Amino acid sequence: MGIKIGLVGLGTFGTIFAPLFAGHPLVDRVVLCDAEADRIAQNAAIPVVSRKLVNSQCTQNFDEICKSDCDALVIMTQPWLHAPQCIQAMEHGKMVYSAVPVISLPDDQEILDWCGKIIETAQRNGVEYMLG
Repeated sequence: MGIKIGLVGLGTFGTIFAPLFAGHPLVDRVVLCDAEADRIAQNAAIPVVSRKLVNSQCTQNFDEICKSDCDALVIMTQPWLHAPQCIQAMEHGKMVYSAVPVISLPDDQEILDWCGKIIETAQRNGVEYMLG
């Protein structure tokens, strides 16, 4: 039995990686999430994605995918959104894989603070976090 993943952020970067995640043999079902509906439609048309797609749950709303029954979320949004979105997803009990960087800020200490928040959230919620 495989997992159900949500792919979040389907821009140029996300579109490259969506077929790779969807094509993994341990991924049974895929849900797509992007603020732009045309990006969801474009990725839904990729054969390896469409074979595993749960179209009825695809959404333009990040809050909705966090509340879904996905086992894990793959965060491929804009870099400055990665850390806050990862934390939000883990607060909903999701395993999380995020693209690099964990966050893009000019302040090294602020980056370390976000890293600490991610670690604490994963430990408190008993979920796994992976940085790509």
